[in-house]
Amino acid sequence: MKNIKLSLFLLLSGVFAVSCDDAIDITQPGEMYPETTFQTVEDLQAGLYGVYASVPAEGAIYFTSVFTDEVAKGIGNGGQGIAYLNHILNANSSPSGIWTGNYRAINLANRLIEAVPGVVVEEEEEAAVAHIMAQAHALRAFCHLQLLTYYAADMKDNSALGVIKLDFVPTSTDRLPRNTVGEVFELINADLDYADANLSATEINPGLFRPSVITALRARIAAYKGDFAQAGQYANTVITSSGLNLSSPMVYKNMFVDLENGEVIFKLIRNNANFAQFWSALAARTGVYLEVNRALFNLVDEPSDVRRGVITYAEADAPIAPNYNDLSFADYVVQDVLPVYKYPVSKGLNLSGDIKVLRLSEMYLLRAESKVTTDLAGAAADVYAVRVARNPAATMPTYANQQQAWADILEERRAEFAFEGHRYIDLKRLGDLAGVQSDRDPRDSSEQDFPQTLPNNDYKYTLPIPFSEITANTGIQQNPGYSE
Repeated sequence: MKNIKLSLFLLLSGVFAVSCDDAIDITQPGEMYPETTFQTVEDLQAGLYGVYASVPAEGAIYFTSVFTDEVAKGIGNGGQGIAYLNHILNANSSPSGIWTGNYRAINLANRLIEAVPGVVVEEEEEAAVAHIMAQAHALRAFCHLQLLTYYAADMKDNSALGVIKLDFVPTSTDRLPRNTVGEVFELINADLDYADANLSATEINPGLFRPSVITALRARIAAYKGDFAQAGQYANTVITSSGLNLSSPMVYKNMFVDLENGEVIFKLIRNNANFAQFWSALAARTGVYLEVNRALFNLVDEPSDVRRGVITYAEADAPIAPNYNDLSFADYVVQDVLPVYKYPVSKGLNLSGDIKVLRLSEMYLLRAESKVTTDLAGAAADVYAVRVARNPAATMPTYANQQQAWADILEERRAEFAFEGHRYIDLKRLGDLAGVQSDRDPRDSSEQDFPQTLPNNDYKYTLPIPFSEITANTGIQQNPGYSE
C-alpha cells in the first residue's frame, strides 16, 4: 500500500514541479493545491513519502567528486565532467539541481505543513499526524542546511549572505531576497526543535527522521558553524546513546549494497535510481567516464582496508597497476583503471544504492575535531576508532601539533566519505586548519592538463546562484566572484 501511495504522490509532485527552475517560480497553472490533495491522514502520509523522494543528493555528490579530488578522467570519457575537472564554474555551468532540487523539496514540505490544519484527524490518528508533521519540519531544515552548505560563503558569520528562507508557499509574483546566515539557521533550529519534540521515539527506520538523526544533524551543523565543542557534545550523545556501533568489515560492505544498515543513522532510500551512471556507463573499464583519482585510492590501497573494495574494484577487464608510477602515461591510462564502485547494486538494481546521509563514523570524526585544541591524544583515539574498524592492520596515530591532527582528520574523512558528498565542504572548512588543499594525483591532473589543486580561499568553494534563479528572481543577489 505504501508503494502505491508513494507513486501517486510522485505524480502529483510532478505537477507541482513543472517548469520549476528556481526557488520562487513554483505556482503553476492547473497544479494540485493542499486543500484538494490532502484530505485524509493517508494522504498526508503519502505526501510525506513524496517529500522524502524529492530530497536531492546525487547531484551534489557527483559535483563534489569531480570538482575536488575524488575522480579523474576515465578511459571511456567522452567529455563527461571535463568542465568541473578544469574547475570551470559559473552561473550557467553550476550544478543548479542543488538549488532547484532542495527548494522543490522545501516547497512540497511547506504544502504538506500548510495542509494539516484542513485535514480531519481522529483521536487515534493524532500521534501519526504529529510524527508526519515533525518529519516535514525536519526535512525542511535539512534542505535549508544543504542550501547554506553550498551557497553561503561563510556559515560561521550570522550576518553573512545566506539563502532564501522559505517557510511558506510563495506565489509566482514573489521576488524574494536572500536572508542572512543567522536568519536561515534560526529557521533550521526552530524546525529541528519542533521535530525533536514531536518525532516518534519508537521510529527505527533509517530512511526516516528519528530523534537520533536530529542530534546527529545538530552535530554537523555545529561543526559547519565552527563550534567544535558543541559539535563534539552532540556527536558524543549519538555515539553513546544511538545504539549503533562502527560496522565490521563485512557489515560495512553490506551497508553499501543495502543488505544491512550497519552504522547508518539516516539515509535517503532510492528504489529506482541509476546513480553510478554519472561515472560509468557499464561496470567495465571501457564504459568508465570518470574513475577514482589515484591520490584517493592510494589512501586505502591495502588489502586489509575494506574501503579499497568499496570505493573501486578490480576484475580482469578493470586492472589496478601496483607500479602505476613506472608506466608510460599511455600505458597508465589502460593499465590502471579504477571504476567508482560505491553504488554498485541495491535491491537488485545495478549501479544504484541508497544515499547514506549520516553515519556513525562521522560522529567519531566530529568528536575528534572537538578535541584537537584540548586533547590531541583523544582526537587521535577517535580517528583510530574509525580507521581500525575499516583496516584491522591500522596503527594508532600520534599528533605533534594541532595542524597535524587536523590534516589527519581531513585525510580520514577523505577516505571514509569518498563519493558521499563531503569533500567540497570539508576542504572549505578544514583545509586551512590542516594546511591542506585538494590533491589530485599528478598522473591524473598535470599529465591530462587538469589543475592539480584549488586554493582553499578560492571563491569557487561557494557555488554561484544559478542563472535560472538570477533571471527569474530580481530580488536575488549573486555570490562574490560570479557575474550575474
